[in-house]
Amino acid sequence: MLKTLCFAILLILGAWPTTLIAEERYLASYNGFGVGAAPLWATKDFGFFAKYGLNPDLVMISGSAPGTQALLGGSTHFAQTDGTAVIAAISQGADLVLIAAAVNKFPFSLVTQKNIRQPTDLVGKEGWYRRLWRRP
Repeated sequence: MLKTLCFAILLILGAWPTTLIAEERYLASYNGFGVGAAPLWATKDFGFFAKYGLNPDLVMISGSAPGTQALLGGSTHFAQTDGTAVIAAISQGADLVLIAAAVNKFPFSLVTQKNIRQPTDLVGKEGWYRRLWRRP
């Protein structure tokens, strides 16, 4: 009986994991839906994060300035955003590193009326830019 009990205890202790490792969770932000966020989503969807032991949660933070502020404040660990806010923050002393660029071209188009054929046709005209949460 004592041998069976000792054997059972040794079996249980032998099967018990020697170390328990908590999986670290990371929060990665991106600043919108489009070609700029594609590398982040592709890396997650194709399992490259998991292959190298990362398991980030992806969160959309609209705009590069709020995303950079979240990164500086420690709310996120990584950010896929455009370089303007990051470069502005670095130039003002922020401890950030710009690693790579996902897109090397400006991914937007200027759509105008038929009578505007070239950028010089816009000289002297009024224009405006608006975000959804601001009034013009």
